[in-house]
Amino acid sequence: MSRPEALALQRTLTRSYPDEVSVIQTYREQHRKALEIAERLVAASDAAEDAKATRRTLSELAGALRVHLAMEDRSLYPALAKHTDATIRGTATRFQKEMGGLSDALQDYSQRWTSTAIAGDWAGFRSETRAIVRALDERIRREERELYPLL
Repeated sequence: MSRPEALALQRTLTRSYPDEVSVIQTYREQHRKALEIAERLVAASDAAEDAKATRRTLSELAGALRVHLAMEDRSLYPALAKHTDATIRGTATRFQKEMGGLSDALQDYSQRWTSTAIAGDWAGFRSETRAIVRALDERIRREERELYPLL
């Protein structure tokens, strides 16, 4: 996302209620898409048939999450950090810090599991994929249940 796009998104977040709803809908759609890709990745890890195709699905998930996280980092969290309510600011700060750990784990997972590594250890890949997808699913549920309603 370019700097002008990020600034425009930030302005949208801090304007009137209808605009905030559309931004949150965008985030929720990104969540839905990420979980859809994650489900395909789990199915591919269970099938243990085509490491290259599985790696492509993993790359697709990593790309979708990079875009989503960049949008949140450039617009959502800065907007919430300026909120007048200290509880909202604190919640946003906590969520952002927690996401750093999951983001690092996702990046490490994505870099480590090449198609060769997947083909060489389907059981390990399957186990780690399930753990990452569970953590991602829980994070998304918490964002939608605890963070987004604050806007």
